[in-house]
Amino acid sequence: MKKLLLLLLYVPLIIYSQEKINVEELNFLDDGTGLSYAYFQGELFSCINCELWSKNEKIETSTFLKGKREGFCVKYRLYGYNKCFYKNGKRHGKYIEFDEKSGQIFLEREYENDIIINEKGRYENGSVCYFIVFKGKDAKNGWDEDEPVSLVCWDERGKEIDCSLIFK
Repeated sequence: MKKLLLLLLYVPLIIYSQEKINVEELNFLDDGTGLSYAYFQGELFSCINCELWSKNEKIETSTFLKGKREGFCVKYRLYGYNKCFYKNGKRHGKYIEFDEKSGQIFLEREYENDIIINEKGRYENGSVCYFIVFKGKDAKNGWDEDEPVSLVCWDERGKEIDCSLIFK
């Protein structure tokens, strides 16, 4: 009975353990529409909650389904890490950059179908900036998807300031 209990405890750990992949073994190809597909040994890459490593450093934890990133991911950087979410291979929802030294979030973005909807950032001079980015491309008005619709900035006390002090 004890052996059966131990077996039942360890089987889920084996099934759901993370797979470690050397990122140099993956081949990322763009389909021409901006969507990137990952290939491993010539096949579309699928891996649930796998770790991507490069030169003995973990650089990302993600899920890939039929070559596309899907769901929650963490990307590790020199300053800290990013948390993001992918839907059908495109960034969707919250994207957060965290600085481990300061213990603060210094960038938050919201994506919809890989297009930035809004962004809130913290800058070195202590000010905080929040701006909304136009969603999509408006051919009639000539707006590009990355052109801000509005831009508002605050200093560390919450007082509104001129954004040209930050963006030059």
